Amino acid sequence: MFGPPYMAIGETPVAVRSAKSRALLCYLAAVPGPRPRAELAGLLWGERPDVQARGSLRLAVSELRKGVGDWLDVSRDHVGLRGEVACHVDHARLGRAATIGEALPLWRGEFLDGVTFFDAPAFAGWLAAERLRVRALFRDLLVRKAGPAHEVVRLARLLADLDPYDEEVHRLLITALAETGNRAAALVCYTELGDRLATDLGVEPSAETRAVREALGPQRRRGAPPVPSTPLVGRDAEVEQVMALLDRERIVTLLGPGGVGKTRLALAAAARTPAAAFVTFAGVGPEAAVTTVARRLGMDLSSPRPARELLLEALAERSLLLVLDNLEHLPGFDVVIGELLAACPDVRVLATSRRRLGLPGPAVVVEGLAADAAGELFAVRAQAVRPGFDAHGEAALVAGICAATRGLPLAIELAAGLLRALSCADVAKRLDLGLLGADGPAPRPRHATMRRVFETSWTLLTPEGRRMLAALSVFAGGFTLEAALDVAEATPEVLVHLVDHSMITFQPPGRYLMHPLIQRFAAEHLVAEEPVRLRHARHFARLLDTHAHGIRDAADTQAPRLLGADLDNIRLAWAHAPEPAFLDHYWTLCLRLGLYEESAAIVEHGLPGEPPESRARRLRMAAVSHYQLAKERRALHLAEESLDALGEPRPAGTPLAIAVAAVQLIRRGRRRPHQAEAAQALSLVAVFAYYRQDVAVMLSATLRQLAAVERANVPELRAEAYANVATAVRISGQSRLARRYARRADDALASLPFDHVGEAANRARLARGVDQLACGALDAAWRSFTEGRARTLEPRLAEVCTGMLAEAALWRGEFAQAAELYVETGELSARRVGGDDIGRYWCLTGQAEALLRIDGVPSARIREVLTAAAAATERRRTHEQAFGLRNGPIVRVIQRMRLLTGFARTDLRDGHPEEAAVSVREILALIGKLPSAQPGMLECWSGLAELLWELRWRERATVRTVLRGMRGYVARYPGAAARLGWGEVLLRVTAGMPAREPIRTAERLGVAYDVRRAKEAAGLETPNKMS
Repeated sequence: MFGPPYMAIGETPVAVRSAKSRALLCYLAAVPGPRPRAELAGLLWGERPDVQARGSLRLAVSELRKGVGDWLDVSRDHVGLRGEVACHVDHARLGRAATIGEALPLWRGEFLDGVTFFDAPAFAGWLAAERLRVRALFRDLLVRKAGPAHEVVRLARLLADLDPYDEEVHRLLITALAETGNRAAALVCYTELGDRLATDLGVEPSAETRAVREALGPQRRRGAPPVPSTPLVGRDAEVEQVMALLDRERIVTLLGPGGVGKTRLALAAAARTPAAAFVTFAGVGPEAAVTTVARRLGMDLSSPRPARELLLEALAERSLLLVLDNLEHLPGFDVVIGELLAACPDVRVLATSRRRLGLPGPAVVVEGLAADAAGELFAVRAQAVRPGFDAHGEAALVAGICAATRGLPLAIELAAGLLRALSCADVAKRLDLGLLGADGPAPRPRHATMRRVFETSWTLLTPEGRRMLAALSVFAGGFTLEAALDVAEATPEVLVHLVDHSMITFQPPGRYLMHPLIQRFAAEHLVAEEPVRLRHARHFARLLDTHAHGIRDAADTQAPRLLGADLDNIRLAWAHAPEPAFLDHYWTLCLRLGLYEESAAIVEHGLPGEPPESRARRLRMAAVSHYQLAKERRALHLAEESLDALGEPRPAGTPLAIAVAAVQLIRRGRRRPHQAEAAQALSLVAVFAYYRQDVAVMLSATLRQLAAVERANVPELRAEAYANVATAVRISGQSRLARRYARRADDALASLPFDHVGEAANRARLARGVDQLACGALDAAWRSFTEGRARTLEPRLAEVCTGMLAEAALWRGEFAQAAELYVETGELSARRVGGDDIGRYWCLTGQAEALLRIDGVPSARIREVLTAAAAATERRRTHEQAFGLRNGPIVRVIQRMRLLTGFARTDLRDGHPEEAAVSVREILALIGKLPSAQPGMLECWSGLAELLWELRWRERATVRTVLRGMRGYVARYPGAAARLGWGEVLLRVTAGMPAREPIRTAERLGVAYDVRRAKEAAGLETPNKMS
């Protein structure tokens, strides 16, 4: 009963259609012993007269008997659940759990998540108290820390999500995160809590919470430059020069060879700047350069927009010195830097590179250290490895060594490191045989000098150290101990040996780094490169396999964080990992990290050479990626190309195409290997047809999808296909067929394991919610949309689920909540298309319709929202091709009618019936252009009825036209019967026609607002105004 209730006998789900009957069964399972009938009747039907309440209880018990049979213990006075020992009730098991490890697997969501009744306050009170008790049980386990730290983290996150203001839970979470070594996440947790308390409650964290934060030590900013462990020597003049240039220039480049100290000089300049961020591009390819900056700065990449747009938008208002390190291999990134400087007036750039950037701005050529500074640096580093080193006594040798290194700081540091094993004289001899001669060292290019220092250090490593350093050169962006042990076949002792010889550095919380120049020299010693590359690819393939479930589970935040740290290595491994599973996981990780452009690029790479089924799969994945980026035309084209690759015809909206699809479904035929892929491509085509309200194409695509799934036999895809067919045939007017496939979809979803993660199941939940809303199962629709939104990884799917929750709230008469959800959806839609209001047109219209139902909302506010909706609608009409969007003519007619109705109702509010009448005449003219399927028209039809009533529109022909339209709407969307029932009464009374009593229908659907309006309408005899 944690999460949406799930009931089964053995492996067979219990089929109970009534929401209150299901709630009754859950109550009996949760409360021990048989319960008095009077208690149960009052619990769920207490708002009704006693006789009706007892009758409703009898009907519910009868339905439960059909579903659970002898498990129900029924007597004249009591009802209970038999077999308490044989029943597995997660709610009861929680009370017996002694450890977090026993309790956590039980949690699938809030107790009886999504179960709510507006006419059962007693049940609502019991449910609220029970949820508090459940939280208290989990909280007790957390406070007692009844499990290892990683389990404490999971439970603390769960409870923090349930109550985001609970400081004690957050203190435990912060402490547990720190104990697991994730200090960064602990700091983020504290910061988010502090921001939430300040913004929402106007308070700061308590003294106890601040003490936990202080125990973590000082916090570094996201992207803050690393703090060097040693002082900068001999660069005071250069630092002053750079700072002076940055005072008057927007971009400065530090130019010089590898090892000359460009990065160290840039860090010194950054340390003297109040706001600075540091991004290194070592090992980063051109395709990942922009996202590397964004991720390093801690930017939110979840918005499905190009990362370059998000980067420029995020930095537009910031004052910042942006240090960009190691740009020499990224000439294409110069354009991005130029765009950044143009769009972000308070951002300055300090770049380091071995090449000149193609941008205006001064370049500081960084030379080797002068003799005195080089000697000072050697002395400092020498004393670190050999305490007591006498730099004065060895002055001649030190000067010779520094001359041989030509003042390159990296070469000097490596040379000083040699003193662990050699005398100063031996170091001099090894660096240059002519070093001690009368003429001094022979001149040598800087690169050759650095190579000679490296080779000298290389010879002093143990054979195992040399082999391992060469093998470690295959990594990109650093590596962990586990990766080094696996890929380089290293040992911890040899890693320490390499750290001691300054070949690699260790950085908490557990990664090793290698200077790019050392990495390049070491790679030249890699004798058998291919086996190491293969081990590297296999290591990261296994890492992705290990966390495959986690990156598909929206509740798992640890897997994407862990894999994100090795994203550069995963990118590198992809070239040597031909297995399809690697690409699938990499693509999913990109979606999870918000790297939508990268996700599209990797699946579109190398398409021409792929075999048909692989090509089709990649095309379909690319379509999903482009769909997240709101490139709907491109996404549809790719989905259709996927079908082409499989030899499958593209769905058409002709009667013949629909008939052929139906025959395919009936015949089924033999199973073919590509059917699962075809089904997923067909599902995408159906989604785009639904957005255009092209019912014929949607029906053709969903029938073919189901035929393909029946051959493929994949449970998750079957659930999606059943749900899509149920929605399509419902919209096309086949209610009986819709009910059949709806039951199959519900059974298929219920048969999936509790911990199943997959986007097909989430798409099935969305489709089921659409159909449940249409047929009046409002509570079930709310649960479907809520669960789909909570589980999905795709922002676009979450956005649609949020919008449908707004629609469901509107149908349920919860107008304030509907308005809030429409605003939230509108913001998501606008972000998807770069902040343009073109994305808000539908949400703004729904928001206005909800506001029109709320007492006390000023007409000016409603008119403002309607005006914005009209502007967004017109912009969508004129600019949809530029944004890659697709709208059919049907959607335009529907939107026009909704806007006209909203404006007319607002005009009446303001006392302008003449203006309202003009809008009504245009609405009446548009009715003839409406198709049979009309999503989003509930408030349009009911609002039109109110308009005709208030305007005393007594033309019977007009009223009959509107009544026919309303009946057609109810025939396809039975859930609209409550609101349109009293709307029909208004129309009939207006025209002097006999009216049917609407109260029973409104009560059956359980919408309190419509019950009240139905009762008011039932009392009407002559036309007059209604509130």
